[in-house]
Amino acid sequence: MFRWQRFLILVLFACGVGLTAEVPAPAGGEAAATRRARQVFAELNAGPVADYSKFILRATTDEMRAKHGMEGLNSFLQELATLLGQSELTRKLAEPVIWQDGWAMDMFNAAGEPRQFYVRLGPAPDYRIDGLGVTTRPLDTPPIMRIPIAQLPMMVDIYLSNLTASDGFSGAVVIAKNGKQLFGKAYGAADRAAGRKNTLDTPFNLGSMNKMFTAIAVGLLVQQKKLSLDDTVGKILPDYPNEEVRQKVTVQQLLAHRAGIPSYWNDTYFDTKDSLKSIADFVSAFSHLPLEFEPGSEYRYSNGGPVILGLMIEKLSGESYYEFVRNHVYRPAGMTHSDHYAKDDKKAGFAVGYERKQASDPWKPNSEFLGRIGSPAGGGYASANDLVRFADALLKNLLVNARTRDELWQEQTKIRDDFGYASLFGVGTINGHRWVGHNGGAPGVSVDLRIYPETGYAVIVLSNHGGVAGDLSNWVNRMIAEAI
Repeated sequence: MFRWQRFLILVLFACGVGLTAEVPAPAGGEAAATRRARQVFAELNAGPVADYSKFILRATTDEMRAKHGMEGLNSFLQELATLLGQSELTRKLAEPVIWQDGWAMDMFNAAGEPRQFYVRLGPAPDYRIDGLGVTTRPLDTPPIMRIPIAQLPMMVDIYLSNLTASDGFSGAVVIAKNGKQLFGKAYGAADRAAGRKNTLDTPFNLGSMNKMFTAIAVGLLVQQKKLSLDDTVGKILPDYPNEEVRQKVTVQQLLAHRAGIPSYWNDTYFDTKDSLKSIADFVSAFSHLPLEFEPGSEYRYSNGGPVILGLMIEKLSGESYYEFVRNHVYRPAGMTHSDHYAKDDKKAGFAVGYERKQASDPWKPNSEFLGRIGSPAGGGYASANDLVRFADALLKNLLVNARTRDELWQEQTKIRDDFGYASLFGVGTINGHRWVGHNGGAPGVSVDLRIYPETGYAVIVLSNHGGVAGDLSNWVNRMIAEAI
């Protein structure tokens, strides 16, 4: 696994849904924040150097240095500078990086390939750097137009076919209404070495999207009165090895990323990821770490919280987390090509994820990055057809009742005017149309699902190329919002 990929996962892929719309700049000190972001860009754009220690001490937060270490940050900055190359800044976007104000810069590197450069900034007045990363961007999407919904499938297919022909997309896209597909087509290769093509039944790695399945599992236990959203971790898991977490953190805070639980993407996880077999194994990677903030005081996206919820699901149900989701989510919804497959499973037929640093590089399978199996926070698999069934089952109350479902969809944190986070579901509006869903991203993983409860529409974008689903899904969803 590339070292820059490992750091990027730790800092940026926890951002969750909806990082693309323009919003106001960080409140207060806009000029200072802009200068800091441009300082970072200029430093890295000069090309890699052997020692970034002076820059790290001058420009980064104490927390960032403590978390990643001087050596780790220096190595990462070298990789990041190499990845950027001599880049031309084409336009500046002020965007929230969800849990804290930050900036995103669109650019082209020396090879003319699009990149997005993210800088997460600490508090005023210093605006020191608290997070960095680079992602690739897909080819520019067509303009948003108001066309009849009946014409949208043809337009989407033409665009995706051209994008696939230029090796810019591989995956599956579905537009459905009330469980019936208006458009559904797969593109590109599921396994380049074997020559296997993607289909609408090909399972794709969902990244963080499968947090929704964990939410449904918790909702079922609430319906069965086996737990309450106000229960503490200690009430359900009296032997949980962190006393502060046992006493202070509630189920609702875990669901809403408001618990202060750190992610499990750390050195312990990466050193043991190929041998992890149980949810308890994932918990052991972070349970010894202190809370990152007082529970309930703020929002910070974390992959640790859902793992603790997975442990609760096992304790209260008597089934493994994987069995519970299989029996109480996939089967009731009719999802026949969905599971937490082990990465060496030769029979599952899932799409192999692919990543590359730039367009001239060969595609590299993402298996080195993946753990042996995913967790309640991410890494499960589902096909496009199955996600249509999942969306329909949610709207028809086949998984949880309407009251529980609507509680899970209740916004807990407003991130911007048209987007917020609920309980392991993202929630938002486009042109006044409410949607719920989740995305997911990692090397070789790029997915997005949005469900429109009032109109019954669902949009599913799955790709086994990293970094392409976000813009594509935004375009399709906005076209639908214009049409309806």
